[in-house]
Amino acid sequence: MAALPETYFWDLTPGEVDDILFEAVEEIRAKEYSAARNAALICASLYNCHRDPKAHPDPFTADDFLPSRTPPPPPPSDEEVAHKGRQAMKILTALNQ
Repeated sequence: MAALPETYFWDLTPGEVDDILFEAVEEIRAKEYSAARNAALICASLYNCHRDPKAHPDPFTADDFLPSRTPPPPPPSDEEVAHKGRQAMKILTALNQ
C-alpha cells in the first residue's frame, strides 16, 4: 500500500478514510490467509505420508487444518475497479493543482 500524502489525507472524508483502511485490512487478511493455507498444505502432505489408510481412508486436505478460516473475498467487480480508478484520478488531479 502506497503512502498517502499528508496534504491529501486532511481533505478526505471519514468515509473515504474508512474505505482506505478497509482495503488495507482486507489485503493483510488475504496475505495471512495465504500464508496459513500454505502451512496447512504442508501439514496435510505430512499427515498423508504417515496416514493409516485403514483408520482414515480419505486423505487429509488443507481445510482439515483450517477449520475456522474462511477464504478471502472474491476479486472486485469491473464496476468497483472503475470506481476506484475514478477516485485515483481525482486524487492525482487534486495533487497536481
